[in-house]
Amino acid sequence: MRLAGLALACVMLAGCPGPVRPRSPLAGLAKPDGTRLVSDARPAVVAFWADWAPPCSSLLAELPSLAGRARVIAAFAGEYQLGVEARAAGLEFALAGDSLLRSLGIRVLPTVLVLDKSGASAGRFDGASPAVCSLVAAAVDSISR
Repeated sequence: MRLAGLALACVMLAGCPGPVRPRSPLAGLAKPDGTRLVSDARPAVVAFWADWAPPCSSLLAELPSLAGRARVIAAFAGEYQLGVEARAAGLEFALAGDSLLRSLGIRVLPTVLVLDKSGASAGRFDGASPAVCSLVAAAVDSISR
């Protein structure tokens, strides 16, 4: 009887999936043409921004300095936008809809997420204080080692 119970437990466990990994925030981002962004083997910096917020523009101007160490994505928070500022800064541009912002709990723009190589969160920075870029750079450096 004990052997049958052990066999049943093994069969039940074999059919169970492994630990569930949280979905990467990149999975919810789309390029302006509608194609989805995919994770690659680099750390990523995802800056959620809006063109109507001056602090976002100043942050976007500083983010290209991280491009050598991480994939830098400017995710426009809202409906379709040309992303002129992001492209002018040499950043990868994506659209972040309201449902993605809600699911990530983003209530402040700009908000910057730092993702490790597997797409897991390695840091979150809300607002555009002068220290944000140095904090983001330190987070990227800590996961790039």
